[in-house]
Amino acid sequence: MKNLILLLMISLTAASCKKDNQNSDQLSGKWELESVQEGFSGRTIKYQSGQGNILEFAKNTYSETREAKSLRQGRYNTIRKTSMITRQEEDFLSFDGTDPQSFFSITGYQLSISQDAYDGGGLSYRRINKN
Repeated sequence: MKNLILLLMISLTAASCKKDNQNSDQLSGKWELESVQEGFSGRTIKYQSGQGNILEFAKNTYSETREAKSLRQGRYNTIRKTSMITRQEEDFLSFDGTDPQSFFSITGYQLSISQDAYDGGGLSYRRINKN
């Protein structure tokens, strides 16, 4: 009986955290930062086009630049799991194997990345190039 319960718990955990390669294809390309919404204050900071604030995704790698200087780069993957904010399944980003803390959505040429926290902020990007 204990083995059956353990197997059921493992199965439920695996089902609630699925990798989703289709969304990796949607992310592929260069995205330019348009705005940042601060979580606690709610203040929105807007960025002008051409400032060198770029987030680029390839098949399973990413790079991020701020003011045309490399900020970070590495590997990423997408995971579909339930958000504590929306209480619905969302597409989450995991950078360099870390626990995914932000979910994303793509609408047309807009990429939105939101922290999965009640006072979390968010980022808004515009697609400038598709790989």
